[in-house]
Amino acid sequence: MSNQSSLTVWMRAGVMLTVLIGLPAVWVYFGPLPPAAQQAVDHFVQSVKETLGQAAPEIAVEQTPVAPKYQAPHDTVPARPEAEALLADISRGERSKPLEPLLKKLRDRGVLEYRLEHWGSGWYRFRCDMPLSTDVQHARQFEAIAENPLATVQQVVGEVLAWHPNSSATTHQ
Repeated sequence: MSNQSSLTVWMRAGVMLTVLIGLPAVWVYFGPLPPAAQQAVDHFVQSVKETLGQAAPEIAVEQTPVAPKYQAPHDTVPARPEAEALLADISRGERSKPLEPLLKKLRDRGVLEYRLEHWGSGWYRFRCDMPLSTDVQHARQFEAIAENPLATVQQVVGEVLAWHPNSSATTHQ
């Protein structure tokens, strides 16, 4: 094979890889072209097709609507005092009366770690790590996000009990 034909093969392979891999990657990363650029590309493709004798009829393409940009609300949801008290108790390491039975269920099943925290404005997140077996190096994470901190803990405890209902009390030290 001559140098010119091998160069042609490499050029064709490069163009093919660019078209098959590069262009879809650019589309995914940057999204569709602006209307003016899309018209230029369509005009170029049409002229190439006409040159090659593959003229196709014009197809009207509808303009895709663009979604409006998200704007965060200006007003914030005030925190509820009872929710703040629960969060303060957990952060100080104290046991809160409504949470203690729920947290005991998690500890009885060998919970590795749990945490209740603010999650945005007026929302709370509770998460815990449960060991997959007696090996504490491997754990499954459970989490819930809600406007009520007690509801997040209740949801996570429910998921843990559904996942591991017959677990006997274990201790990890």
